[in-house]
Amino acid sequence: MSFHLDTLGFVMERAHFYAAIHRDKPQELDAAGSLGLCPYLRELLPFEGRNVLMFNLDELLREQFHLVEQGIIKVALIARLELFGSEGASLVAGFLNEHFPDCAGDALAFRVGGDGAVREIAYKDFRLLPQGLNAVLAARGLSACRFTDDKIEYVIDPAKLVLQYLRPVPSVQATGCAL
Repeated sequence: MSFHLDTLGFVMERAHFYAAIHRDKPQELDAAGSLGLCPYLRELLPFEGRNVLMFNLDELLREQFHLVEQGIIKVALIARLELFGSEGASLVAGFLNEHFPDCAGDALAFRVGGDGAVREIAYKDFRLLPQGLNAVLAARGLSACRFTDDKIEYVIDPAKLVLQYLRPVPSVQATGCAL
């Protein structure tokens, strides 16, 4: 699955997502509460009789890559929590249960606004990122890139991109030290 925002393209494995729907009328979350947890969680998406929490993947990518143009397509990609692996799925399920108990606890929606398409792309078309940056970028969800026409497309791992924002904030323990 690929989509473009501004001048960049992004590619994700199709296997991660089980539905793509038009996000016509998402419900706004309490901005103060959800933004305190994660700046990219502001909407719930009605899907199959449940509310699915929606992560604004567009906004995150625009901020990380300093993109100006916003996507105009209104699509939400729905993924099961298995996307995060067994340990990550437990973490996300706990986060959803604790902070959004009225939402679906087994799925997460990804807000995408760029022109998207499902297409087959051979792995050989991609190049690993430079060795000095590869480990740092891979930990943040960017693993490879390719050049097409006059654009660059990055392979992104949505689980790694999102997981860094859905981790519980450790509570501060009193140490007895004066500040």
